[in-house]
Amino acid sequence: MTPGFLKNIRWLPASAFGFVVVGGIGFVVDACLMMVFYKYAGLPLYLSRVLSFLVAVFVTWLLNRSFVFITTATARAPVRAKREYAGYLAVQTAGALLNLAIFSALIACFPVLHAYPVVALMAGSGTAMVFNYLSLRRWVYPHSDH
Repeated sequence: MTPGFLKNIRWLPASAFGFVVVGGIGFVVDACLMMVFYKYAGLPLYLSRVLSFLVAVFVTWLLNRSFVFITTATARAPVRAKREYAGYLAVQTAGALLNLAIFSALIACFPVLHAYPVVALMAGSGTAMVFNYLSLRRWVYPHSDH
């Protein structure tokens, strides 16, 4: 028997669940590294955010191309992988700008979030995740098998 809330999401492609799982892993990488850079390495908050983002994008690209957006050309030539990564990075960068705008607005509007920047990161990441998924499905992985 399917729980009621799952009946309402049948229209989602199979890749959506995998994308959320990979995004969750990316979020943990992003959030942990941001906090390590900011709280323990003493780097400025926004520099910490950029560095953690770059690592998280690479991790999610590897996971998404291996497990989520699987195509018949999974064994891609290095040139194809470079082109794919460029498109993935472009989408993720646009999503990151959206994420950063939300993150920055929340930090600016609610100074208490300086002590809890992960809360602002969650809000920005959730919004960007929807944008990124739709953009990746349309432009980077339009012919994925999922």
